Amino acid sequence: LTLLVAAGVALSQSPTGQIAFIHEVSDESRRVALLDVQTGEIHVIASGPWDGAPVWSHDGSQLAYEQTESNDSTQIRIAQPDGSPGQPIAHEMPVNRTPAWSPDGTKLAYSASAGRATRIRVFDLATSKESEWGKRTNAEEQKLDIAFLTPVWKSNTEIVAVGVREDKEGRTSDLYELEKEGVTPLVDTRGGGTYVEWMPATHAPKAMLAYESNDRGDREIFVAAPQRGVIDVSNHRAPDWNPVWSADGEWLAFESHRDGTRGIFKVRPQQTIVTPIVADAASDNWAPAWSSDGAWIAFVSTRAGKPALYACRADGSEARALTNHDGEDLAPAWRPRITR
Repeated sequence: LTLLVAAGVALSQSPTGQIAFIHEVSDESRRVALLDVQTGEIHVIASGPWDGAPVWSHDGSQLAYEQTESNDSTQIRIAQPDGSPGQPIAHEMPVNRTPAWSPDGTKLAYSASAGRATRIRVFDLATSKESEWGKRTNAEEQKLDIAFLTPVWKSNTEIVAVGVREDKEGRTSDLYELEKEGVTPLVDTRGGGTYVEWMPATHAPKAMLAYESNDRGDREIFVAAPQRGVIDVSNHRAPDWNPVWSADGEWLAFESHRDGTRGIFKVRPQQTIVTPIVADAASDNWAPAWSSDGAWIAFVSTRAGKPALYACRADGSEARALTNHDGEDLAPAWRPRITR
């Protein structure tokens, strides 16, 4: 299925490349699609009925996404950038979500569950086999009912995941480092009560980890980096969340309610000087996605009344619509430049 976006947004110095995103085909169907940024062509590649956010491999050669077929069945599929239909990977568990590519593109990590138990599974593309990572061997650790969610890769052999547990003080989530055998607490809650570490985002080449936490009382963006420790880089009374690295690791984009609506801001990981990119009191703007050269940011905005894809330069200038149709467009992912 190929659609043409109205007018194609043919402006001078336009961004180029390919963006994968969730395209609302009908009220009952949201499907992964590919957008040619320069021409405005949209090619729907998934069969739905309800697809999750697409994720590119680091070299841009493959695309992974989750596809929900029923309330108790969700699978991970791998598609190609030429728009050919995605193929499902083999799963042992019925519900599989939030895929993440290893830096070398040979493995996919995702959360897998049957009932309440949620673990991190890894699919090896070379062997077509699936295995569980982060198994706890210590007897005391095995007694803890921890659900592991939203994995990201720290390196080709290490995964960072959110671990959610419930105790007498309520539900708490921390960050853990998972290997093929074993799990280690990475970011622990501090103080009493219920605290939350969420939305980990790694930059593997520079060994940096960004995440969201309410350890300061409201949601803030923290960065952990070698020789620098942990820094609260967003530091504002309004909630901040969803950190997204630029490809070179020089910037973090994130979302915030600083102007009363959802807006997009950026900050350098070693500083605390926050700069607005897209912040509009009359509309919501969210889901930032960097172009591979860091010059442009794609995002979702309601400035025309419904969620649609837009792009602007990294300083917020030259904003323009990328999609315009009756349905909603969500979760943009700009294809990385192929390096091999």
